[in-house]
Amino acid sequence: MTAPLLPHDTHLEDGHRTAPKRPTLRQLYDRNPFLFLGLVAGAGYIIGGGLLTPFTKRAIKIGTRAFVLPEVIDHFQAGAQNRLK
Repeated sequence: MTAPLLPHDTHLEDGHRTAPKRPTLRQLYDRNPFLFLGLVAGAGYIIGGGLLTPFTKRAIKIGTRAFVLPEVIDHFQAGAQNRLK
């Protein structure tokens, strides 16, 4: 007979009772209803066929310019300043 891998007093049997529970959809909605409104609107937009429209392409282009481009510029400026030192 082999010995158990873990001692019996490790309380692993009670782990499922003490582990944090995943929140239900209702609890998530109660915490942040605007998040759900955005998710539902986004899902409806995608299901409705709005993903491949000119508006979506334009919105992605504007979003890229607004959020990604400044980060890339900052990265290159920091690299250039480090090389000048």
